Amino acid sequence: MKIRSAGESQKERLDIYDQIEKGELSLGKSIAMMRRALGLSQGKFAKMIRINARVLSDFERGVGNPTFETLTKIAAPFGLIVAFRRKK
Repeated sequence: MKIRSAGESQKERLDIYDQIEKGELSLGKSIAMMRRALGLSQGKFAKMIRINARVLSDFERGVGNPTFETLTKIAAPFGLIVAFRRKK
């Protein structure tokens, strides 16, 4: 993976957050894009957040049903929280 500068990584994260806010990304696609913005493989990211790499792979492919606890682990490195939100 290409190593990104801090500025590139921050811009990429903000672009991803904007797409999430607009509802343009699925959960799986969001996870994959944010993980890549950190420059981590699935295995390294899964190890970092202490979940099974296969489980992470399933989520990124849109398969599986993550628990609240797992979603919280996935969100934490990105400075995000898991919450319910009213549709617009």
